[in-house]
Amino acid sequence: MQAMMVRFLQNFGAMARQAARRHPLEVAMGLGVAALLSGGVEQLWRDELVIAWTLTAVPALMWVFAVSYLHILKALKVGWRVALSVVGLGVWSGWAWTLSGEFVDAEIWRVGLASVGLVALLMVVGLAAQKSAVGARLRTWRAAYRLWLYGGMSALYLGALWVGLALAVYSVDTLFDLSVDGELYGHLAAWIFGPGFVWMLAARTEEIFDFEQEVGAEAQPWSHRLGFYLTLPLASVYLVITYAYAIRVLVVGEAPSNVLSPLILGAGVLMWMSLEQVEVMRRKGGYETLVRVVDALPVVVGPMVPLAIWAVFERIGQYGWTEFRYVRLLALATLLAICGVGAVGYIRRRPMGLWVVPVVVAAGTLVGALGPISAPAVAERSQVVRLQREISAQGVGDAQGAIDVDKVYANLSGGGREVAALAYYVHEHFGDDALAQFVPASLTPEERASWEKRLWEARWGSSEGEGLRVVSLSADQVAFEVIMAATLYPFSYVVYGEEGEPTLLTTTEGASLEVWAEGATLIVEGEQGRWRGDLSAHAAMARNYASSGELDGSMRRVVLVDEAGARRGEVVLDVLGVRVGAEDASVMIQRANGLLVVDR
Repeated sequence: MQAMMVRFLQNFGAMARQAARRHPLEVAMGLGVAALLSGGVEQLWRDELVIAWTLTAVPALMWVFAVSYLHILKALKVGWRVALSVVGLGVWSGWAWTLSGEFVDAEIWRVGLASVGLVALLMVVGLAAQKSAVGARLRTWRAAYRLWLYGGMSALYLGALWVGLALAVYSVDTLFDLSVDGELYGHLAAWIFGPGFVWMLAARTEEIFDFEQEVGAEAQPWSHRLGFYLTLPLASVYLVITYAYAIRVLVVGEAPSNVLSPLILGAGVLMWMSLEQVEVMRRKGGYETLVRVVDALPVVVGPMVPLAIWAVFERIGQYGWTEFRYVRLLALATLLAICGVGAVGYIRRRPMGLWVVPVVVAAGTLVGALGPISAPAVAERSQVVRLQREISAQGVGDAQGAIDVDKVYANLSGGGREVAALAYYVHEHFGDDALAQFVPASLTPEERASWEKRLWEARWGSSEGEGLRVVSLSADQVAFEVIMAATLYPFSYVVYGEEGEPTLLTTTEGASLEVWAEGATLIVEGEQGRWRGDLSAHAAMARNYASSGELDGSMRRVVLVDEAGARRGEVVLDVLGVRVGAEDASVMIQRANGLLVVDR
């Protein structure tokens, strides 16, 4: 047993050293990402910086791997490998640095599309091999199969390793009462997945490009059964559903549902899987009919794609372009192009080249990630135009076309809330620059922050009836000073329904005090008479918010005066709930919590 362990560790060490020699930059990048994530767990740097550098590391790693593979296949000289790798590092650094300054949601789509495109290009890198006795078609298939296999196996292994170690740490922590910090699990994930995946994939380079060696699927019948009993039946079910729905659309004359495109895309994925599975059977006898049926799938899938494209354009016409709709349409257009090439090959009785799918996918995704017609660029232009139209239609803009927040609040029930929601979407997805034209030019940075806060709050709906909203003003534990001798009574006044019952308090002398509200007036009544506190300023303040606001020190204190106007005490508010009318001046105090201060 000991000898076996020694041999295992020796082999493991040899593979690790070989991987580091073949792919030193990739391994260093994996270690760098791990250190970055681990530091992020300890909050050594901003979350935006960690997210930006980690996300953009994915396409950067794919690029550097592709360059290294081309060098190993003797398609690139060492000088070109170094130069292109440096270019990849430079793009990664610049991209990540830009995103860390202002990280917006649209960039996630850009990074995702770029990553998919570069992974697709890795699937055809075997075509670049300069010296090989194996044909280009078989080289492409074997290299792509091994990349998918080893990549998937590495991810599963590392996931299982993390789960196992995490359970071990948890068990030790529980059994021995060690009070292990939760951050340890994050460190484990960073150092397992960061360098682990890169190192495991780098260690398989020789096997991936061993074109003369058959892959396991070429000799194992499980791949045949997978095609017979899973992929083809599922593809058939998807196609039957879509063709039946297409007949309904044509007969009834209705617009196609947006649910259609996932079905069509699912059928396209199954079509691609079927084409990959029958590749082994093309070189063996007895499968001619099955191969011919699979080759016909592009002919059957293709006619349904325009129907799904129609459904997506229906939504674009209603709500404009978004990154998601762009990607869905891009996937459908890519599928249509693949089906077109496959249909031509079927008619000519020539199988579609295995390079077609990854090359078309790579071309489409890279167009969607970069340039003026990328997903973020198209979506930003569309949503900005949509926001302009909404501002004009709802009449909530000023003379320069900027958003007037007061007008938004005056028209919350009539469309102001939708304008605020769309403005928030534009800001979060595309950043400050996209929203700049809608911000009043005269605002200082502090005033802009307040303007944004009020506008974002206008998105929140009201639980009240049409035209009404309840605004909660809270003191957030602001300290206050008692300026004279007084007696303090905690109180809580809440209205249920349309009328509230007075809150009953008992004084230190055993007398009773009642607290309630009428309109914007807080009333305290007892043996010494009736006192009033004016809340009109609070009601006016509430109209500037959609759902919540803050009470500063001065607004927290409300002086109580008697019928003659003499001071009798004050109310120190913790929370004040004010119901205001969006279209009239109605005010109702629905909640008041705090301290009643009675002067002695």
